[in-house]
Amino acid sequence: LTVSGSSNMTGNLTVSSNIIVSGNVDVTNEVNASKLTIENLHMTMTAAPGSPLAGDVYSDGSSLFFHDGSSWQDLSAGGNSAWSTSGSDVYRSSGTVGVGTASANTTFEVYGGVAFSKNLNVDATSNLVNLNIADATYIRFHSAVADFDLETMDDGVGGRIVVLYNATGNIMTLIDPDKETASGAPTNKFSLPNDDNLDVMSKSGIMLMYCPYEEEWITLGR
Repeated sequence: LTVSGSSNMTGNLTVSSNIIVSGNVDVTNEVNASKLTIENLHMTMTAAPGSPLAGDVYSDGSSLFFHDGSSWQDLSAGGNSAWSTSGSDVYRSSGTVGVGTASANTTFEVYGGVAFSKNLNVDATSNLVNLNIADATYIRFHSAVADFDLETMDDGVGGRIVVLYNATGNIMTLIDPDKETASGAPTNKFSLPNDDNLDVMSKSGIMLMYCPYEEEWITLGR
């Protein structure tokens, strides 16, 4: 079908070959300067054309792709980002990150308060060995009926900081490696002041950081 002048159609048009238009096509009943104006467009799911040209567009049913002359670009992914992705992880390989500031002075700087909301409640009715804290930052111990020991704590990774809070009415004792009795736990121990056990009294807490060189949790602020 070749149209060189004006053509008004009120019904359906079925074309089994090509449609060649030398002017504009308007399907909105409005005068528009664009080459093609469509009020609503439905694209059926398809695969990428085998020999694409710059400007080609297709949809796979969930994303819309545009060929820039060298490769397909996912238009659904948004614009350029300073972040890279690896699976479900997002990261930056260089530079600094500032939250609340445009001029971070360290790798990661926060201007304002910081809250860590992943908590873990631990039943302390018996002594604890190689406690699995997963990805929690605040670990609360409860339900103790007597004083109890914490000999080792798993999931240590370099620089990780956690807060232990003894919510019981009894004493929680962190066991120094020289005095621990656990077997098969060469790492994830506690490096304690004066190589001695450390008592965490009732309704009090302690902050720890994992040291990758010692492979031990070290105390902060004591």
